[in-house]
Amino acid sequence: MKFNKIFAYCLIGLTVGAVTSCKEHQEDVVTSLNLSRTLSPLNIEVEADKESAEIKWDTNSKTSYYNLEVYADDDLNFNPANRVASRCRQVTASELPLTLTGLVFDTKYSIRVQAVKAGEEDKASKWTDYSFSTKALTLLKTVVASNVSTNSVKFEWDVTEVAGRATKIKCGDIVYDLTSTDITNGNATVTGLNAETTYMAQLLNSDNKRLGQRSVTTDVDITGATNVLNAGDDLQAAIDVAADGAIIYLNAGDYPGNKTVDIAGKKLTFKGVKPMDMPTVSYSFRMAKDATNGYCAISMKWLSCKDNSGKSNYFIQLKNTAGEGDGEFDIDIQNCKIDSYTKGFIYQGTVPSSGEGSNVKSINVNNTLIYNTSTGAALVDLRDGCFAQNINFTNSTIYKCVPSGRDLIRVDGDTKGSSAAARPAAVGTLNISIDHCTMAKIVSNGGNYQMFYVRQMPDKISFTNNIVTGFSGKRGFTNGVAVKDAEGTIIDYTSDKSPSLKNNFYYQTKYLIKDESGNDQKPQWFDGGGQELNPKFVDPDDSKGKGNDFTLGNENIIKAGAGDPRWLEAQ
Repeated sequence: MKFNKIFAYCLIGLTVGAVTSCKEHQEDVVTSLNLSRTLSPLNIEVEADKESAEIKWDTNSKTSYYNLEVYADDDLNFNPANRVASRCRQVTASELPLTLTGLVFDTKYSIRVQAVKAGEEDKASKWTDYSFSTKALTLLKTVVASNVSTNSVKFEWDVTEVAGRATKIKCGDIVYDLTSTDITNGNATVTGLNAETTYMAQLLNSDNKRLGQRSVTTDVDITGATNVLNAGDDLQAAIDVAADGAIIYLNAGDYPGNKTVDIAGKKLTFKGVKPMDMPTVSYSFRMAKDATNGYCAISMKWLSCKDNSGKSNYFIQLKNTAGEGDGEFDIDIQNCKIDSYTKGFIYQGTVPSSGEGSNVKSINVNNTLIYNTSTGAALVDLRDGCFAQNINFTNSTIYKCVPSGRDLIRVDGDTKGSSAAARPAAVGTLNISIDHCTMAKIVSNGGNYQMFYVRQMPDKISFTNNIVTGFSGKRGFTNGVAVKDAEGTIIDYTSDKSPSLKNNFYYQTKYLIKDESGNDQKPQWFDGGGQELNPKFVDPDDSKGKGNDFTLGNENIIKAGAGDPRWLEAQ
């Protein structure tokens, strides 16, 4: 009996201790069940300009007012020395959104907000914090292509705005100290740059605040080069005489071919000489193997390609010829603009029935703008018997593409059950990756279409750091596509069952984050971790005359670094 009493006392003591411990812990946690203090403000949003910022947060009817504190040159450290006393104040819910004025341009600010109930000031909430940056000034003028060479750039500004403020220009690792003559003349030339290199040039004051910045790319060095074309030259003639592996350089100007050129059994590179004044190339390209070489590759850099033919053309079409074995293709597109190829971007139809397969080893698209393309086919459309290994889109913008009746990327592989005969030996897993891309108004007609229409097995999909607007294909990312054997029996429903999805943002889209009632297509998976936020593009439709400007206005997406990097900050 004595033992039982002792055990009972110990049990009571442990229980009391546990309750006390839990209570002490809960004092530090704000919950809706144990209101030992006022609930903290949630969902702070900030829209920052150069010298002001609009701030708002979710309010609570039980909160009387909010304490707002502002800290300059601060990254959530809340150093008392950085506190901006003139901007710290009490704020009521009726004042939101609140505009902070008198801020300093190009400055990192930290703010924190605390909820207070009148008469219970001792139970004020925990602080909710947030950081943002004001924008840089825009005092550097747009760089003129004639002011750029292979190793130098002349920068210009309005003297009345810059005088007494600017001290230097930083261009990559090169820092150029401005002279009084430079300031007076309104320009300075920075030398010692590398050819064919992109720099973010910054006009700075003595505090290293940006008075302006411009992205600039130096010219391509063509010293001693052959195969140099001038405006109006015939591109097919240059292709016919170029050796395998040659680089064809195009000087600035128009190349109005308005026709399709053929490349067979060669690896060729097409490169604009002046990236700040890209040549306008009005051609379509058709790639093929030839009788002696099954491999064909094309690389493009610093080209502005636009279909002005008045026809419905593919930008690049792949061709496999019967009786000549498997074809192998590589496509690499860097720093280009592709516009108005209404039929499609990259296409291969069903390969010949004589048994040849086609192996697309790689399609790489980087730092490229693709506009108004693919009305009549998927953006990348590789039909039956055409296999692929790698399809990568990075740091690019895809706008008003695949507006009706098609998918974004289609790869059929072999859908007739004869993979052993038709699959090229080198083909393994199909890897599709889309990373840091801005995709606006794609697959937007609400039909039974999807982002990835993949019937090649196995496949691996990665979709990361992207912004998508206007998508409404009812099959979402994919609904899984039936693959049948030779007898017509379904082997599997293809599509990577565990795709890599990370840091993506969606606005006015359907079926990507979640399904919707009434949808009979049943997407196979969703980006449940994606966020639905308005990117607040500056002028995506060029309605303000700013030329399809997708510069971001949403601070949360800017902080996340999502989308095509060129639009993270205005220049």
